[in-house]
Amino acid sequence: MNSPLQRLLRAIDPAQTYEQCARRSNDALNTFKMPPALITDWYRFQGCLIRFMQHLDQHLLGLPPSAPTNVQMLWSRCLEVLRSSDGKSGAMAAFECARTGNEGGLYQVLKTMARSLADEYALAQIKVQVSAFWGSLSIPAKLAATDEYLQIAGHLVPSEMAEAGAVRIRADLPKVLIEHPKLLWQLQKALRR
Repeated sequence: MNSPLQRLLRAIDPAQTYEQCARRSNDALNTFKMPPALITDWYRFQGCLIRFMQHLDQHLLGLPPSAPTNVQMLWSRCLEVLRSSDGKSGAMAAFECARTGNEGGLYQVLKTMARSLADEYALAQIKVQVSAFWGSLSIPAKLAATDEYLQIAGHLVPSEMAEAGAVRIRADLPKVLIEHPKLLWQLQKALRR
């Protein structure tokens, strides 16, 4: 019989989280109707990103197509994603790429947004599942889950976290569990190269 921890690890496996969100974001990118030429007008650029953000949300969350309900909110989210991937000048740098076609142009801007949002959604999904798992356990079950995690995946954690009886892992297993799928995903991508 599978333990609650084993069920959680299967649910947050990179194939169920990061890879699934990456596939959905790639599908959104591939099905988005791109403008036919360079975008030299700021408002056309803004409108294109807003439409893409809505399209991306529909694919990542499985929402039906609909008209934007709050354009300002979508634009704020675009700015946030651009800043997180390119710093303070994210929107201006992205517009410059779309305007000139340099550095991959608009396609690269949209691809960066898609990748960033896919990672964000996967991480949110993982956090919710880990929180629900951890909140459902009693104190003795939490201690047992920590020991079980060390048996199952102790070889994957960095050596500095495993030293001194793995006290750092024992002190905050939920944080370790949240990072677990990303670590596995990075290892899998490195092995494929």
